[in-house]
Amino acid sequence: MQTLRGLHTHALTGRVFAWLGQYEVEGTEVRWQAWIERDGRPVDRIEGRTVFNSADMTADKAVTVGVHSRIDAADYDDL
Repeated sequence: MQTLRGLHTHALTGRVFAWLGQYEVEGTEVRWQAWIERDGRPVDRIEGRTVFNSADMTADKAVTVGVHSRIDAADYDDL
C-alpha cells in the first residue's frame, strides 16, 4: 500500500484537518482509507473507492479529492 498525507480546510467551517491515507491501485480504481485529525486528536477514519481514468488524474490526486470531499461532507461541528 502507498501512503499519502495532507491538510484540508473544511469548505464551510474553515477548520483545518490533517489526514494520513493509505491506498492501493486496482486497474483504473484506487481503494483508500484515511485517518483524520484535528489539533493532533483523532477525529474519524474514512474509506472509499475512486475511479481515475483520465490522463491527468493520478492515484494520489484521486485519493486527495476523495478524502477532501468526504471531510467537507462530514459534520465535525462538535469538535
